[in-house]
Amino acid sequence: MNLTIDAPGTYDTASQRIIVEVCDAAELKELRQPEGTQIFGALRFPFTVRSRRDGDWLNPLGLRGRKKLSDLFNDLGYSPSEKRSALAVVEGDGSSSHISALLGKRIDEAQRVTSRNTEILRIHLIPKL
Repeated sequence: MNLTIDAPGTYDTASQRIIVEVCDAAELKELRQPEGTQIFGALRFPFTVRSRRDGDWLNPLGLRGRKKLSDLFNDLGYSPSEKRSALAVVEGDGSSSHISALLGKRIDEAQRVTSRNTEILRIHLIPKL
């Protein structure tokens, strides 16, 4: 599955709804977000939401170094079905193995919000029933 996100809005996959918003950083009261919501300081349009691929990796926010997505799945206790349905956020056309986020769970260190950000991108992941 490859889904190109080129503007704010609501996007649907077979099992999830993805809501993408651009917000004024000055209005952000807290960096902690509810479950399934992530904020990005450096992610820009267009970007791709895609299924995971072998070799995907990221530098998880707050941790040192690079981590394979497969190792992160193990750390988070993902079941085989959760691994199959996991979605990755990737800059550009989605061809890179350096992912910007494991959607709904972890973001890459390069995507953190800093005091220099005037706008942030917020993504809400909502499972379909």
